[in-house]
Amino acid sequence: MTDKTTQQILRLIKKAKKPITAQTMGEKVGVTAVNVRITIHNLRVKGNPIGSISSRGGGGFFWATKPRQLDHTVAHFRSRMNSMRTAMTGVMVARRRLNG
Repeated sequence: MTDKTTQQILRLIKKAKKPITAQTMGEKVGVTAVNVRITIHNLRVKGNPIGSISSRGGGGFFWATKPRQLDHTVAHFRSRMNSMRTAMTGVMVARRRLNG
């Protein structure tokens, strides 16, 4: 992703009055929703306070201005990490079985 596109996505999130979807941002800057999510991931890694809400008809990304606004996002990440840990354990068991 170019610096210009990254800055455009960052601007969209900061200016949005309500959470904005990856699809909407992608359409505005000319990239796919997947590329928007990758860019948001990279922005978060750099410490940008980008929160997210998952809900039908009202989900999306937003610029957090207070610590508590990120609580839902952190809880969602923890849930995903636990789910991935469980899946990894299952794959490791399968691997051991394949080794005999």
